[in-house]
Amino acid sequence: MTNPSCTKCNSEETVVMNKWQYFFFLSTLPIIVSLIFSYIFHPILLTFILFVFVVNMRIAKKKTPYVICRNCKQVQQGSGNKTLRS
Repeated sequence: MTNPSCTKCNSEETVVMNKWQYFFFLSTLPIIVSLIFSYIFHPILLTFILFVFVVNMRIAKKKTPYVICRNCKQVQQGSGNKTLRS
Protein backbone atom coordinates (compact mmCIF):
# COMPACT_ATOMS: atom_id res chain seq x y z
CA MET A 1 0.00 0.00 0.00
CA THR A 2 1.35 3.40 -0.93
CA ASN A 3 1.14 6.32 1.43
CA PRO A 4 -1.48 8.90 0.52
CA SER A 5 -0.33 12.35 -0.46
CA CYS A 6 -0.83 15.35 1.77
CA THR A 7 -3.87 17.45 0.88
CA LYS A 8 -2.15 20.67 2.02
CA CYS A 9 1.31 20.49 0.39
CA ASN A 10 0.84 17.48 -1.97
CA SER A 11 3.89 15.79 -0.49
CA GLU A 12 4.26 12.02 -0.67
CA GLU A 13 6.18 11.92 2.63
CA THR A 14 3.37 10.90 4.94
CA VAL A 15 3.08 8.49 7.85
CA VAL A 16 -0.07 6.43 8.25
CA MET A 17 -1.06 5.30 11.74
CA ASN A 18 -3.36 2.29 11.57
CA LYS A 19 -6.05 1.26 14.05
CA TRP A 20 -3.87 -0.88 16.33
CA GLN A 21 -1.08 1.67 16.56
CA TYR A 22 -3.58 4.40 17.43
CA PHE A 23 -5.30 2.11 19.96
CA PHE A 24 -1.97 1.38 21.68
CA PHE A 25 -1.11 5.10 21.66
CA LEU A 26 -4.43 5.96 23.33
CA SER A 27 -4.52 3.09 25.83
CA THR A 28 -1.04 2.92 27.32
CA LEU A 29 -1.21 5.74 29.88
CA PRO A 30 -4.79 5.08 31.14
CA ILE A 31 -4.06 1.39 31.65
CA ILE A 32 -0.85 2.11 33.56
CA VAL A 33 -2.66 4.64 35.76
CA SER A 34 -5.50 2.15 36.40
CA LEU A 35 -3.01 -0.53 37.40
CA ILE A 36 -1.20 1.81 39.78
CA PHE A 37 -4.42 3.09 41.38
CA SER A 38 -5.80 -0.43 41.77
CA TYR A 39 -2.60 -1.50 43.49
CA ILE A 40 -2.62 1.51 45.83
CA PHE A 41 -6.33 1.82 46.58
CA HIS A 42 -8.51 -1.17 45.69
CA PRO A 43 -8.49 -3.99 43.07
CA ILE A 44 -12.03 -3.09 41.98
CA LEU A 45 -10.45 -0.29 39.95
CA LEU A 46 -9.17 -2.95 37.54
CA THR A 47 -12.64 -2.92 35.99
CA PHE A 48 -11.80 0.47 34.47
CA ILE A 49 -9.32 -1.26 32.17
CA LEU A 50 -12.22 -2.91 30.34
CA PHE A 51 -13.90 0.46 29.85
CA VAL A 52 -10.63 1.94 28.58
CA PHE A 53 -10.34 -0.85 26.01
CA VAL A 54 -13.93 -0.48 24.79
CA VAL A 55 -13.89 3.31 24.54
CA ASN A 56 -10.46 3.49 22.92
CA MET A 57 -11.34 0.79 20.39
CA ARG A 58 -14.39 2.78 19.32
CA ILE A 59 -12.28 5.94 19.02
CA ALA A 60 -9.59 4.11 17.04
CA LYS A 61 -12.16 2.69 14.61
CA LYS A 62 -13.61 6.15 14.05
CA LYS A 63 -10.38 8.15 13.64
CA THR A 64 -8.12 5.79 11.70
CA PRO A 65 -6.38 5.79 9.30
CA TYR A 66 -4.52 8.74 10.80
CA VAL A 67 -2.27 10.40 8.22
CA ILE A 68 0.54 12.77 9.24
CA CYS A 69 2.61 14.73 6.72
CA ARG A 70 6.31 14.85 7.53
CA ASN A 71 6.87 18.14 5.71
CA CYS A 72 4.09 20.44 6.87
CA LYS A 73 2.84 18.40 9.89
CA GLN A 74 -0.71 18.37 8.50
CA VAL A 75 -2.88 15.76 10.25
CA GLN A 76 -5.74 14.07 8.44
CA GLN A 77 -8.17 11.94 10.38
CA GLY A 78 -9.86 9.28 8.35
CA SER A 79 -13.00 7.30 8.81
CA GLY A 80 -12.96 3.53 9.00
CA ASN A 81 -15.31 3.29 6.01
CA LYS A 82 -13.62 5.85 3.76
CA THR A 83 -10.56 5.37 1.63
CA LEU A 84 -7.85 7.99 1.31
CA ARG A 85 -6.78 9.51 -1.96
CA SER A 86 -3.39 8.46 -3.23
